[in-house]
Amino acid sequence: MKAKAELPPAAPLPLPHLSEVVGQEQTISQLLHLTQSGSVPHAVLLTGPTGIGKRTLARGFARELLSSLNSQGGTEKDSERFFSSGNHPDLHITFLPEEKKDLSVEQVRELCGALSLKPYLSSVKVSLLDDAEYMSGAAANALLKTLEEPRPNTYLILTSSAPQLLPETILSRCQLFPCSPLSTQAVTKLIRERFGYTDSDALIDLAAGSTEALRIQSFIDPRTRAITDLPALQKRLATTGAEAQSLKDGLERVFLHARANEFTDAMALASALSTAESGTVWLPVRNYLRGKLLHATPSEQSFWADSLLNFMKAERSVLERNGNAALILSDFFIRACRAAERQLRS
Repeated sequence: MKAKAELPPAAPLPLPHLSEVVGQEQTISQLLHLTQSGSVPHAVLLTGPTGIGKRTLARGFARELLSSLNSQGGTEKDSERFFSSGNHPDLHITFLPEEKKDLSVEQVRELCGALSLKPYLSSVKVSLLDDAEYMSGAAANALLKTLEEPRPNTYLILTSSAPQLLPETILSRCQLFPCSPLSTQAVTKLIRERFGYTDSDALIDLAAGSTEALRIQSFIDPRTRAITDLPALQKRLATTGAEAQSLKDGLERVFLHARANEFTDAMALASALSTAESGTVWLPVRNYLRGKLLHATPSEQSFWADSLLNFMKAERSVLERNGNAALILSDFFIRACRAAERQLRS
């Protein structure tokens, strides 16, 4: 019987350097100042929308702390070797498993236990906790003790897209660092330089300051935030870009080229969107409407604000109340078509 060929070992995925973080220049400057002045707080909470680089920034900052405070006998070469492998002995990373709905108390206890150990290479221990708002109640209580009684030379870096969901007892013991949506230049740099994809115009419009709508998370390693399969990611970007351009063309026909009693485009768009995956519908349309509102003239602002508000109401009806997507989207786009026609005549 022919022996089954063994797959080659996966290449190591390195931890990012702060210089590799795209955007967030102000927050990076603040964190570097604290590091250089020796005044880094025990617990740092990076906040902001999904898809703007908080988790990559957290890893870059952890690397900076471990490099700057590398005085336990390890050499710079030792540190770089561990960073390149994505496994530094003084760094513990906790993230939400793909199949789970919350961060468990066991995960948080393991994180806290890692902080209690003596440093191996650096003079400090660092733990990262991604998406902290997903902690269960028991997990939050387990973390609280570490926040209340921090050990010397230990640092905890949390990220959250919804800090309002965290208990006040957690928030009050962290120093918050808000992160901003990505600029058009930052999104362009990410897509063209980091992802190596040049046909990016439709994707840049779709992103609207965040990579969330690009649907690339399955190609990003949750531990290191490194790309796991660049060709597959580029293929996804090509598909997403084509879908984004088609969606934009449909929205332009409804909102910018409306004609009274001509609802064919509106109905066709509603029908197409109602049968698509929910993740490919709501966020891209929201981003389109937000972009139009952001760049609207004073006379157009009310129209685009109403359109965005009405779409968010339609989204809530479908996702939270289990409404009929085809009927709700048809109603929204027909009303939008009528409002657009009135706007064009005014």
